[in-house]
Amino acid sequence: MAGTLTFLLISSLLQGALCGTFNVTMPQNINVLRGSCVTIPCSFDVERNHKNNLDDSCKAYWSDSTSFKSENAKLKPTKEMTGDLTKKDCTTTFNNASLLQSTKYYFRLECNNALIYTFTQAGVDISFIDAPPSLTLTPSTLEVEKGASVSLTCSAPAPCWSHPPALTWSPNLGQSQETLQENQDKTKVRTSVMSFTASHLHHGNKISCTAVYQKQDGSLDVTAETSLTPDISSGTWGITMPQNINVVSGTCVIIPCFFDVEKSFKNMLDHTCRAYWINGAANLLATKVMRGDLTKKDCTTTFNNASLLKSTKYYFRLECDNALKFTFTQAGVDISFIDPPSPTLTPSTLEVEEGASVSLTCSAPAPCWSHPPALTWSPNLGQSQETLQENQDKTKVRTSVMNFTASHLHHGNKISCTAVYQKQDGSPDVTAETSLTPDISYSPKNITVSIRPSGPVPENSNVSLTCSSNANPAVRNYTWYRADGDQETFIGTGTSLNIKVSRDRRTFFCKAENEIGVGRSSRIQIDVQYSPKNITVSVSPSGPVPENSNVSLTCSSNANPAVRNYTWYRADGDQETFIGTGTSLNIKVSRDRRTFFCKAENEIGVGRSSSIQIDVQYSPKNITVSVSPSGPVPENSNVSLTCSSNANPAVRNYTWYRVDGDQETFIGTGTSLNINVFRDRRSFFCKAENEIGVGRSSSIQIDVQYSPKNITVSVSPSGPVPENSNVSLTCSTNANPAVRNYTWYRADGDQETLIGTGTSLNIQVFRNRRTFFCQAENKLGVERSNVTQLEIHFLPQILFSSDCVKTASQVNCSCDTEGNPSPAVQWYLNGEPVNQSGGFEIFSETLNITVHRSSFILSQPHVKHFSTLLCRSFNSLGSASQQFCMSKFKSSAEPQGSVLYPAIVSTLVVLLLVLMCVLLFVIRTQTNHCKPKVGLIDENNTVAMIQPPTEEGNEAPNTTEESIYANVERLREAGVVDPKVVAEPSSTNLPSAEPVGARGSKNSENKGDKCEAIYSSVNWKAKSKKKKEETSVDLNSPGSYYLEEEKCIVEGINRNFVSNALEMGGLYDEVGGKNVKKEVECEYAQVKFKDKTKKKKK
Repeated sequence: MAGTLTFLLISSLLQGALCGTFNVTMPQNINVLRGSCVTIPCSFDVERNHKNNLDDSCKAYWSDSTSFKSENAKLKPTKEMTGDLTKKDCTTTFNNASLLQSTKYYFRLECNNALIYTFTQAGVDISFIDAPPSLTLTPSTLEVEKGASVSLTCSAPAPCWSHPPALTWSPNLGQSQETLQENQDKTKVRTSVMSFTASHLHHGNKISCTAVYQKQDGSLDVTAETSLTPDISSGTWGITMPQNINVVSGTCVIIPCFFDVEKSFKNMLDHTCRAYWINGAANLLATKVMRGDLTKKDCTTTFNNASLLKSTKYYFRLECDNALKFTFTQAGVDISFIDPPSPTLTPSTLEVEEGASVSLTCSAPAPCWSHPPALTWSPNLGQSQETLQENQDKTKVRTSVMNFTASHLHHGNKISCTAVYQKQDGSPDVTAETSLTPDISYSPKNITVSIRPSGPVPENSNVSLTCSSNANPAVRNYTWYRADGDQETFIGTGTSLNIKVSRDRRTFFCKAENEIGVGRSSRIQIDVQYSPKNITVSVSPSGPVPENSNVSLTCSSNANPAVRNYTWYRADGDQETFIGTGTSLNIKVSRDRRTFFCKAENEIGVGRSSSIQIDVQYSPKNITVSVSPSGPVPENSNVSLTCSSNANPAVRNYTWYRVDGDQETFIGTGTSLNINVFRDRRSFFCKAENEIGVGRSSSIQIDVQYSPKNITVSVSPSGPVPENSNVSLTCSTNANPAVRNYTWYRADGDQETLIGTGTSLNIQVFRNRRTFFCQAENKLGVERSNVTQLEIHFLPQILFSSDCVKTASQVNCSCDTEGNPSPAVQWYLNGEPVNQSGGFEIFSETLNITVHRSSFILSQPHVKHFSTLLCRSFNSLGSASQQFCMSKFKSSAEPQGSVLYPAIVSTLVVLLLVLMCVLLFVIRTQTNHCKPKVGLIDENNTVAMIQPPTEEGNEAPNTTEESIYANVERLREAGVVDPKVVAEPSSTNLPSAEPVGARGSKNSENKGDKCEAIYSSVNWKAKSKKKKEETSVDLNSPGSYYLEEEKCIVEGINRNFVSNALEMGGLYDEVGGKNVKKEVECEYAQVKFKDKTKKKKK
C-alpha cells in the first residue's frame, strides 16, 4: 500500500489555523487499474462567510488545469458520483475510469450563489497501471511451533470502493473474515484475516493470498498474489513422510520428507548437514541436487534412478559436522515396485439425464513429480485441464478434469482415461487405463411415421400409420394428430393408427412420450388422388388492364395426379371458341370486354372453370400543367398550378412535386395548387393516379424575377497595391432579368462619388486608402455591394504635426510619420544614430493604422552638447527625414545664441529670397538649356526620385533634362490631378503654400517655446560636364552629401517662414566646399512666405 498510494496531508496541527479558509484534502496520487473504476477521497473547507452558501445547488467539477470553469471542465460528475457537498465531502467515484487521463486533477466547487471556487491548494495525480497492485501479507514470514494460534492478514488496495477486490486463501486453513478498511489518507484497502492452529502438516507448504480485481469495461478480471512458506517446529525429534510409495520399475521416484529437531539442536542446522537413507544393509547418500534444503527441515529426496532402491523400508538419517547426528526411526517409508497403477475415475459410474453438465476426473499416482504421467481421454468430449495435486501425505497425483454436456449420443459408449508413464532407464513407456459406460436418460428421439400401403392412394380409401422412436427409458405413450395449416387436431393413440383419407391431402404426425420428456415426428403427407377440382382462372395483371396490352391468363386447379392438359376458350355470347392450350395463355386484349374459361384434365377426369371477364382500362394520359398567371412572375408572389389529364377510370389523386436538380420533393395534392415562388427558378410537375396506374407531366419552369442579389466586388490584383498603380474592379451579381447597368462609386466618409459604369472598372489608386462599391440595376430594382477598401503601399512621409516642446527640465520632440507598410523611425544627434540611454528617452505609439509617432526626450543639461536632431522614417519602399532646430532650446547661459540667432535667421531669409529670385530669372532665360522634369516629394518635403539611383555610384539614368520636384499632395490640392502634366515650375502650376493649421501641419496658435517653422530638406543635384550624367544624392541617410536646412523663426522676430521649399544649394558655405561643384548648372525651387501676423489680424 505504501508504494501504491501516497498522500499529501494537511497536518492536524494546522487545521485550527486553516479553519474558516478555502482548503482541500485529497491523496497526492492514486494508481488506477486500467478498465476498472476509481474513487477519489476528497474533503474541503470554505471561508466562514461562504458557509451558508453550501446548499443543494452546489456542483463538483474536476479538470487538469488550475484555471478552469464549469464550461470547460474535463469531468462533470453527477450528484450520484459525489459525496454530500453540503457537508464538505467532495469524494468522487468514476465508474468509467476511461474518462480520466494520466495527469493531475483539481477540484472546483460551483453553487448558484456567490460560492464559486477552484481549490488549487492540492491536486491528485492519476496514474493508470496495467497490472494490479501488489498485496501485503502480515506477518510476511511465519515461524511458530506446532499448536500455536496463527492469524494471517492479507491486504489489497481498493481504488474503487464500490468494487473492491475479492480475496481468497490457498489452502483455506481456517475461518477468514474480510473487511474494507480506511487508511489515514482516506483511501481504502480490502483485508482478509485467516486464523488457524499451526500443524506439522503446514510446515514447508506455501500459503498464498489471491486478489481478484473486477473490471468495469467488460474485459477479463485480473489477479495479484502473494505468499509465504511457514516454518512449523515441534521442539522435539520428529519426521513426516509417506508410509509407503509404489514405484514403477524404470522410473524416478520422489520421497516427500520433513523433519524437526530438538530446540537445542536447531542452530546446528547448517550447510554441512547431509542426508542418508538407510535400510539396515546399505546407506544411500542424497546429494544436494537430490534433496531439499536441510536448513529448512526439508528432507524431500529425488531418486532419478529408482534401481538404487530396493523393495524395503527406508529410514532417514541426518549428519552435520557438529553434534547434530540423528537417525529418525519414528517413521520410515516402504518402497514397492509395481506395474503402472490404474487411474481412478471420479465418479466411477455415470447415470445422468441428457443436457446435464458432467465433470469426469481422472487421477493417476505420480511417484516422480518431475515426470508425472500424461493423461488422455477417449473420446475427447470437451475441454480438459491437467493439474498436479498434493495428497495429505505430501505425495502427488496427476489429475485431468474433462467437462462436457451429456447427450443421448453418449449413451452406452465407453469413456476411457489412459495414463502414460515415461521411464528414465530407456525402456518403453507403459500405460494404464480405466473406463466407464455412461447411462444417459433422454426423451424420445428420431421419431418417424410410416404409411401402409405406401405411395399414392385413391380418394376415400383406408391407410395404416405407424410411429417409431428411440428413447431411454422406452416410450410409454404414442399420440396422433392431423395438421390443418396452423391447427393441430388430436385423432388417436397407439403405435399404429388406421384412418380413411379424404380427397384433400392431409398432413399427420405423432408424439412419443417417456419419463424424461416428449418428442414429435415431422409432418407427413398422404398422396390422395382425384380428378381436377376448384378450377380457377387468374389474370395478370389482375383487375382492369390497359387497352391493347398483353395479359396472362393462368388456369389453376386442385388435382392428383397433376393435370396433364389445359385448354382455353373464349365465350362470345353462346358461342365458345377454342383459343389455345397450356397452363398459361398470353393474349392481347382489346378495348371491348372479353370472356374466357379453361378446362383441366388428368388420368382421373376433366373439370372446367367458370367464365372470367377482363375490364380494359388505361392509366392517365396527356397530363399537363398550366400556370396562372402565365409568363414571368415577381419574386415571392403566389401562382396557381393546375394539373389536367385523360384517364379511365377517373383520376382519384393528384400529387405535386418540386424538382431541385436530381431531387424530387413532394409539395402537395389536389387538382390545383397555390404556391409562393422563391427567388430562384423552380421546376414543378404533377402526377395523376387512378386504379390502373400513375402518369406524370413534363416539368414546367416558372420564371421568377427579382432584383440583383449577392452583389460582390473583386479586385485584380488582389492584396496591397503600390501607390498610383492601376487596379481592375469587377462587379458580380445574381439577377433575373439580367443586370442592365453597373455603376461604380467611391465612398469618402459620408460622401459617395460616381466614378464609372460597366461590369469592370480600371482605376488608378492614390496614397490614401480608397473605398469603393458598385450598384447593379435591372428592371426590378437596384442593389448595391458592400464597401470594398483597397490597401495602398506608399513611401514614408513625416507629417507637419511633428514638433518640439521645451519644458524646464527637458526638450520633447515628436516625429509623426505615415507610410504603408508601417515605417520604422531612427533618431540622429549631430549626424550619429542614437538609441535609448540615460541622457534621453525614445518611445513610440500608433496614432492610426498608418500614422505612428516616435517621441524623443532630451534632458535640458544635454541640449547644449548637440546642434542637430534628425528623425528618419523608413519602410520597404523608401525613407523620409526631418531635422529639428536645437539651438533654440539651448540654455540662456549662452547669450550669443539667443541674441544672434534671430538676426542670423532674418538675414538668411532675406538672402534666400534674393537667391530664389535670381534663380527664377535664370530659369526663365535658360529654358532651352535646362528643362524641368517633374518628380515627387513626400509630405515632409523629402525628394523621391521618379527614377531611383542605381546601386553603383548613385548614378541616375542619362537625361538631358534637369529634374524639378514638387509636393504631389500639394499639386492635387492645387487642382493638378496628375503630376506628370506639369511642364515647368512656373508660378501658375506650382502649388501654393498650405495654410498653417491645415492637415499635416502644425497649428499656428501654438504658444510657448515651440519652434514655429517649416522644415525642408534641400537636395543638391549636380550635372557632370564630363560624363553628361545626372547624379542624385541619397536623401535618406544622415551625414550624406546633401544639405538639410532648418528654418526656425522665433516668435516676435519674424513670422514669415518657408513652406514647401524645394531643395536648393548655396545656403551654407561649408556644404558647397564639400559637395557642390561648379558643374551645377541650374536648380529650381519655389519659396512662398506667409505672414502669420496678418493672419492673426484677420
